[in-house]
Order: sequence, then C-alpha cells, then structure tokens
Amino acid sequence: MKTIVSFIEPASWSVMRVLRIAIGAMVTYQGVTDKQWIIAGIGALFLLQGVLNIGCAGGSCAVPKK
Repeated sequence: MKTIVSFIEPASWSVMRVLRIAIGAMVTYQGVTDKQWIIAGIGALFLLQGVLNIGCAGGSCAVPKK
C-alpha cells in the first residue's frame, strides 16, 4: 500500500511527468471529440507515459552499439 501512495504523491512528480499527463489529456480529449482515433491514440500514449512515469530519460531507450 505504501508504494501506491508514493506513486500517486504529487510531491515526487517531475515537471516532465506533469507535462506528459497534461499534453496526453489534452490531445486525447481533442482526438476523441473530433473522432480522430489515431490522434486520440497518440494522446493516450503520452497520458500513459505520464501516469506510469516511463520514457526515454537516462539513455534507457538507447540502441546498443556493436
């Protein structure tokens, strides 16, 4: 239970996390209201990244060199 509370606690959120959630919510809403489902899907991706706090920070998405 403690991990859920620390996950939701806004004090531990970074600016990028809040920005991803805000952009994702706006783009998803706009895509759904305009019935542009591809745009809504892209917005949902940003929203999911913000909620789960995942992204390519710290080189986690880097392609390994051979």
